[in-house]
Amino acid sequence: MKSESHLSQIQLMLLTAMGAGGTVYLTLPRVLASLAGEAAWVAALVGWLAALLAIGAPALLAMRFPGQVPGEYLPILLGRWGGKAVLAVFSLFFLLVNVSAIRIFVDVFAAAVLTETPLAVLTTIFLGVLAYALYLGIEALARLTQLFFLVIYGLFLFVLFTSLYRIDGYLLLPVWQNGLGGIARGAWHVLAYASEAVFLLWLVPLVRQPQRAWKDAAAGILLSGIPVVGFVTVTIGVFSAASAETIAFPTLSLSRLIELGRFFQRVEVLSVIVWFVASFLKLGILHYVSLVSLQNLFGMTTYRPLIPVVLAITLAGALAVPDMFASFLLNAFYFSRLAPWVGFALPFLLWLLALARH
Repeated sequence: MKSESHLSQIQLMLLTAMGAGGTVYLTLPRVLASLAGEAAWVAALVGWLAALLAIGAPALLAMRFPGQVPGEYLPILLGRWGGKAVLAVFSLFFLLVNVSAIRIFVDVFAAAVLTETPLAVLTTIFLGVLAYALYLGIEALARLTQLFFLVIYGLFLFVLFTSLYRIDGYLLLPVWQNGLGGIARGAWHVLAYASEAVFLLWLVPLVRQPQRAWKDAAAGILLSGIPVVGFVTVTIGVFSAASAETIAFPTLSLSRLIELGRFFQRVEVLSVIVWFVASFLKLGILHYVSLVSLQNLFGMTTYRPLIPVVLAITLAGALAVPDMFASFLLNAFYFSRLAPWVGFALPFLLWLLALARH
């Protein structure tokens, strides 16, 4: 199961930032506005700060077994069938993430650019390109992430800074209107997005200095968290929590407001293109890890024969969702109830077990 791929520490940090972020900015402001109201920005800040600590769970587990993927050490910790059961949980987790993420992205792309194109066509084309990237492997995805990260991050910051003058500070108050419960529910939801970084269990073994995994992963979470908190704050400050709750994609609506004189308008088209690249990279990372997880589960020597199978499952799952509203419900159910337990709690328990057994 040993991989011949290698990642640098910078690539691990950027892959963490892109994998845990990427498409988060599209829908998170709306979700947090519905959960925490005017305190959505507080929930975003608390949730991402919690993620900086929680990311230690998968990082510490991977550091405990340097150079080994979960398929190698889980049977030692849990026995053959216990290890396979946990691998099956991780594999199902990533398959659900893939379906949810690609459906939301395709909905955004169709709503903003190709309004007349069937979703099935968009999804098939996207997955076809993704299949080629997955065939090339994680090193190719890492190099693409390095190449486009500054462009993606730069556009996110551009949208944020050009929207600051529209903020009405009174719309960010009162912070306690929905109580601590609303903030806690919102922070939990943010933590759920960050829990996708459990893919570190498969990426840390590829770096030459795994003892730096927690530091590099935390830096990646911090990088992705700055735009997350920024977009939530600006969205609430510009539209108000009540309005943001009714807008399907508040960040896209925010980019539509940007005008620099009469010569620089329609920024949302540029935003969608950049988000397309960000989504491609995020889904590439998540699909790669789901493939390697299944490779570990079935004891295969390579994941490439699984590429058409996994992409077919993603396509069928994405198209099985009847509409955008159902997509939001799937996303809310999955993130609010499942993700943090699989992404952070399960690796933490496995790490404790590793300490006890060794």
